[in-house]
Amino acid sequence: MKRLLLAATTVFSVAWAAQPAVTHAASAPISFGLAPGNQKPPKYFFDYTVTPGQSLNDTVAVINPNNTPLTVKLSTSDAFTRLQGGGISFRDGSQQRAVGRWVHLQQTTATVAPKHVLFVGLSLTVPASAKPGEYEGTINATNTQAQTIISGKIGFKIHGTVRCIVLLRVAGKAKADLRVTRVAVVRANQQNYLGIGLLNAGTVFVLPATTTVTLAGASTVTLHPTISTILGGDATTIIVPLDQHLAPGTYRVRIQITYQAHLEAGGQFLTMQRTWYWMATVPTR
Repeated sequence: MKRLLLAATTVFSVAWAAQPAVTHAASAPISFGLAPGNQKPPKYFFDYTVTPGQSLNDTVAVINPNNTPLTVKLSTSDAFTRLQGGGISFRDGSQQRAVGRWVHLQQTTATVAPKHVLFVGLSLTVPASAKPGEYEGTINATNTQAQTIISGKIGFKIHGTVRCIVLLRVAGKAKADLRVTRVAVVRANQQNYLGIGLLNAGTVFVLPATTTVTLAGASTVTLHPTISTILGGDATTIIVPLDQHLAPGTYRVRIQITYQAHLEAGGQFLTMQRTWYWMATVPTR
């Protein structure tokens, strides 16, 4: 796929920390890994094309390059679109609805000997009711042994987590359908902001390339906000600061977004463009 894939991303779970923990936790080393066990040539992420109702089996490799045993908790997560600005995050916990629910691991805890790789079986079952399109999630491994980091008089216990991306294409007729659902100007902290609500009503990822927003009224202002990936079925809000000198009043808002979508398995990305017109009121200062 054309967008950048972070096949194995690293996050940290901090057991107790004050605000400075963000900086120190980010520098903690991760010394183990996850990778697909059977896909050839070797890949850093799982990549499947299946039909609705299909099941398959695979393995995930838990890699321990250290001189001590490694014990990890294994789990699965759905991908979802961030509430502001688009982009992809991952939903941990029990509320899974797609990849995080469809992938089942044979074990949820794995212990790997030093300098060894342990292969854990997994199964993927796609419901017959699954809509054709693109889905994303992860398989996760979290170190059960906390790493302690000392900063001054404060200690941080950190559990490192590695994620391995699962990209899933459900074959069939997919659609791309990006919509603007709301436009409004809000004022916060003595600054006006334009809020644009976006919904991907389709079943494939939407990758906005260029966005042009024009407000025409007492004066004319053109904005070029950046929008990240929006997953099928998800929504996000774009928040754009407005010029402090923009006069109060009613403005006609023109929004034009050029975006790419991948409608067919193995097919090319298609470039699409849509334009919407709304009205918005800039409040009195």
